[in-house]
Amino acid sequence: MARIVETNNSTVIAAYETKITKLEQEKLVPIEKREKKSTSKRTSEQIFELAVKFLSNPWNIW
Repeated sequence: MARIVETNNSTVIAAYETKITKLEQEKLVPIEKREKKSTSKRTSEQIFELAVKFLSNPWNIW
C-alpha cells in the first residue's frame, strides 16, 4: 500500500483512480436496487394484519 501511495507514475495513479471510481459506482447499485424495492404497495398495518392472521391459524393457509 505504501508503494501505491508514494508512486509518481501518472499512468498508475490514473489506473487506480479509475478502478476506485468503478468500485464506488458498483457499490451504489445494490443500494439503489434496495431502495427501489423497499417501497411497499401495502401499509404496515395491512402487512401486520396478514402476519397475525397467518400466525393465528397457519393450517388454513397451508
